[in-house]
Amino acid sequence: MLVAATRGKRLAACSLTLLVLSACGPSAQSSSSSVATGQRRTITTPAAGFVGTSTLKLVSATQGWVVSEAGVVWTGDAGQRWIRRSPPAVSVSDIRGSFFLDATHAWLSASVGADLVVFRTTDAGVVWRIAKLALLGTEYTEHGAPAYVDFVDPTHGWVVAFHTCAGGCQTADLYRTVDGGATWEKSSIPEGNPLRFSSPSSGWTYASTLGADHGRLVVSSDGGHSWHDQSIAMPGGYESWQRGWRLPTFTSAEEGILPAELLSRDAFALAIYVTHDGGKTWQAGTPISGSQPYARSLHNDLDCRVR
Repeated sequence: MLVAATRGKRLAACSLTLLVLSACGPSAQSSSSSVATGQRRTITTPAAGFVGTSTLKLVSATQGWVVSEAGVVWTGDAGQRWIRRSPPAVSVSDIRGSFFLDATHAWLSASVGADLVVFRTTDAGVVWRIAKLALLGTEYTEHGAPAYVDFVDPTHGWVVAFHTCAGGCQTADLYRTVDGGATWEKSSIPEGNPLRFSSPSSGWTYASTLGADHGRLVVSSDGGHSWHDQSIAMPGGYESWQRGWRLPTFTSAEEGILPAELLSRDAFALAIYVTHDGGKTWQAGTPISGSQPYARSLHNDLDCRVR
């Protein structure tokens, strides 16, 4: 069954979207502050190994970004040389999330002193500007918690935050920006899971159901102001199985795919749903059945190819 015991067995994604942590406490709109020049140093390789669920994001045939043990590095020559482009005085252990839109636009969520902040750059990391989201240790119970970041264009973006209250409850906040990250407005989200938007208005995340991990697909049609469950039929013959959603990936405004894990008591399958109307409706193909490692490797390979 797709139960809590499976939570430690997450599928690895090839692009980073790191979880943010949010709070029961207050925090309204944040504003942009200082400007910092990025660290620039040419290195031959990114580093021997990525950090956690680190990011490798190729944005063209020759340009790409990596978050590695060396920090944030950038290439403009298909990886022959890598240039360190981290914000100054920020170590890789401070970085909680990242999103790389193209060769010049990038965002990092990070812990800086007592604050959770978002760095932004519009020139491939030469200059980073900073906006504060919240105080750490007050609204966020874990100083080192990750923070998921998502953008659809240079101006519209989101950061998800969740935390565990003293009594064991879990709450989440959603921060959204319409000016590229200079200011952030606090909203809400069902759970502190990653999210993905296909446009400034349409976005998806997932939430748990009783006994099922990621059993609800949750959608917003107003830029994250409100959320509701999206009802999608199970594939034929799998109606009694448990289902756990992953995030959709769109190749155009109308075309996209939506993976889902299907589990029974002793079997595993991967279902791929397809949309041709921007995610309003989804149709399932024939699920791929097999051993868990085999199906999971197919899911990982698919995620690498479409992102």
